[in-house]
Amino acid sequence: MESIGSQLRNAREARGLTISQAASATRIKYQHIEAIERDEFSTFAAAAYARGFIKIYAEYVGLEPAPLLDLYRSRHAPVERRPALTEKGRASAARAPAAKAPEPEAEAGSGPAGVEGWFPPGVVKRVILPVAGIVLLVLLAVSVTRMLSGDEDAPEGSAGVGTAVDPLWLEDPPDPYVPAAGDPETAP
Repeated sequence: MESIGSQLRNAREARGLTISQAASATRIKYQHIEAIERDEFSTFAAAAYARGFIKIYAEYVGLEPAPLLDLYRSRHAPVERRPALTEKGRASAARAPAAKAPEPEAEAGSGPAGVEGWFPPGVVKRVILPVAGIVLLVLLAVSVTRMLSGDEDAPEGSAGVGTAVDPLWLEDPPDPYVPAAGDPETAP
């Protein structure tokens, strides 16, 4: 049976295409297409890349990708291997206690554990709590300062320090025009 690379190369050449044209049309790097045609799948970072490139390239040159992917899996795909257990390892694995069930997570707002679940470990104690303490101290200092600094010259009924008061409206506003007694315009 022909290799994956030779099947793809023959199909490309039968269509009169160059590797550059195939690379441009499929957006697969020139070097990757060359590696596929030489059946050098170890140059790819992962088997998923090789499978994806084979599928795209096969569709581009007019081949059915499924048989090529099956051939890749049977000949070139990395085999998933489990670490071998020694006799001692097998015995200890058989005697190992069952895995402990994970503890349920605390709900948000149910105490410090709930809040710490929102942030990376240690951030609440090192950053959030000190900052919150400083903010509370500043607010307390501002409110105490406002209460203690009364303004004796403030008009009656004003709210005190920090309240904007328009001085024109401290008293009743004057009437717009009140004619004086003996004014010629008001004489009868």
